[in-house]
Amino acid sequence: PAPAIDVWYTLQGAADSLGEGRNIYRDVWAGPPGVMAAFTYLPWTALLLAPARWLTGDVRVGLVILTILAALAVRALAGRDGSGTEPARVTAGVAALILLLPGTATQVEQAWTEPMLFACLAGAALALTRRRYTAAVVLLAVGLACKQHLALVLPLLAAWPRFGVRRTVITALTAGV
Repeated sequence: PAPAIDVWYTLQGAADSLGEGRNIYRDVWAGPPGVMAAFTYLPWTALLLAPARWLTGDVRVGLVILTILAALAVRALAGRDGSGTEPARVTAGVAALILLLPGTATQVEQAWTEPMLFACLAGAALALTRRRYTAAVVLLAVGLACKQHLALVLPLLAAWPRFGVRRTVITALTAGV
């Protein structure tokens, strides 16, 4: 059903605007709680979810796909033979929990954008365990270009020896571009 909050209407409208070549930051959309005069997210939020709207009519399909990808990335952290960073049963359980927690369905139903961040973080974690540093930087940059909350993780990434200051700065600059 259509949520009673503004996020879904804003994301649906932004996808429509992109599809018609309009500026998402100048368009106005109607929906609860009334007329929304601004797109309040960073641009990659609309860019990542727009294809789901265009292909299926609902941005939430994109959030379902991103949630599943995040769960698969968490599951893959164990590695194919269970020799990854965590025992295979633990990561399989965590991946299943991601899909089964009531909050997961609520986030998708309400079109909250957190599944995008989680997918980017989980993908980056997987990339780092496989020493795919460029992929990790790109995934974190996309997450940062979706929602500014990921900026809170940047100091931790800079202090983390496996990621470091150089990759953190590249991530922030890439997100800015």
